[in-house]
Amino acid sequence: MASLTLKDIPAEIHERLKSSADSNFRSITQEAFARLQLSFDVEEAAATKLHQSWIDQAVASGPARPARKYQWQQIQRRALPRARGHQR
Repeated sequence: MASLTLKDIPAEIHERLKSSADSNFRSITQEAFARLQLSFDVEEAAATKLHQSWIDQAVASGPARPARKYQWQQIQRRALPRARGHQR
């Protein structure tokens, strides 16, 4: 397992970590690891929730119909000048 060393931790954060570790019957290292893991879990859950909302919106919008050739040509005529203007 890899190791990690933290340096110059502000006293307030160290004290909060120590207090939380005591409350959870963990060492400071175990508490730091648990909080680091929790931050990744929360981030992943938020991303999953966002992705699910996109899926729900797409499903609620009804069945998709493929764009016809003339529709793609209209999109292309509108988009290409905009894209060229942003390249500068």
